[in-house]
Amino acid sequence: MNILILNPNTSKHITERMVSVAKPLLPASWSVTGLTAGNGPKVVNDPSKVEQATQTIQEMARAGMNECDGIIIGISLDCALEEIRAVSSVPVVGMTEAACLMACAQTRRFGVLTLGAAMATSYEKLVDDRGLASRSIGVEAPDLGKAFEPSGALVDESIAEVLTHSARQLVSRGAQSVVLAGAVLCGYAPVLSRRLNVPVFDGASSAALLMRSLKLLVV
Repeated sequence: MNILILNPNTSKHITERMVSVAKPLLPASWSVTGLTAGNGPKVVNDPSKVEQATQTIQEMARAGMNECDGIIIGISLDCALEEIRAVSSVPVVGMTEAACLMACAQTRRFGVLTLGAAMATSYEKLVDDRGLASRSIGVEAPDLGKAFEPSGALVDESIAEVLTHSARQLVSRGAQSVVLAGAVLCGYAPVLSRRLNVPVFDGASSAALLMRSLKLLVV
């Protein structure tokens, strides 16, 4: 069983982060292959880069879908999720959709934590498009450029402090759980959950768990 994680930006360290978080949650006999775009933006951190990312990930999916058993959309905006599902014979999972579904399964109201104020509206639209707007209390999106840089550690304490502060704003507004919408935020869920004392869901782990269920439970 081989699962592809498709990253439509050119930052290999982000692909590696997603794989490192997702792989331990899948059966040991499964392989996880992370693919990074060969050209395009280093990161998708403003709306002007979304169109290219959408085109790129569709091309990556078309090239790989016949060589795998499942696809995880490795960009937190879930670009082209429905379009790829429509033409794929294998399960296709979006990271933020999966995290929102996990949050809804455990709590009544969730908040979304992403990076960059320019992206907040895009995530509000994503939640609405998934029919989950009534379950969301909104989005917090601190500007935190350091989070997009390569790091030797899965969790950087200075980044975790900023995320904790912003997540507390969501909790104070009524969120009973927090969705981390950002590939670079994968891996921060456990530490934030301990600090906030609420469930926190990141995209890679949520997508891996949903993919596991789809492959093992759906006949």
